[in-house]
Amino acid sequence: LQYHADVLVLRRKLALMVRHWSVFYLGVLKHGWDAKVHDIDLQNIDPQSLVLDPDASISPYGDYDGAYIGERKTCTADKLIDLFPKHKDYIFLSVDGKLGTDITYTEWWSDDFCFYTYKAVVLDKNKNPHYNYDSETTEVDEDGVEQKKPITARNHFAIPKKPYTFLSVFTLGKEPHDITTLVEQNIP
Repeated sequence: LQYHADVLVLRRKLALMVRHWSVFYLGVLKHGWDAKVHDIDLQNIDPQSLVLDPDASISPYGDYDGAYIGERKTCTADKLIDLFPKHKDYIFLSVDGKLGTDITYTEWWSDDFCFYTYKAVVLDKNKNPHYNYDSETTEVDEDGVEQKKPITARNHFAIPKKPYTFLSVFTLGKEPHDITTLVEQNIP
């Protein structure tokens, strides 16, 4: 655990999370898997880039209970085409062929699904990539008969979850952010 904390620079990321909480009333970390290094990944998320369910709240454990959460992300049109090649023509036309243009798309999460939108188009949709779902395999027995055999997936969590952890201290559980901060309380 100490090794992972050092590699992820956990102390600095937690410090930034607390700084975001003190200024924006909410601190957010996003956890996932880094395919390049084949290890866990942890990122600070700017709370201002999030689209939150207004009826959501944050549990004392940092879990977000809203029906959805959106994260606005900015990249060049060229990079977005690389990510979603099926929509190359739409993206190309939306930036008048200027592929170096910065554009903003939204990554949406529910517990079970992740999908991406740009303007009015859904670019892609898939099941939660951080959860292993049960599946089945086909095996041939000694008589040559095919049989389907279920494969039970192993997961860290019992159910699929959104990949975000929130820091919320002064919340009444009626909204997805705090209603005050220490800075605001000390101004008078």
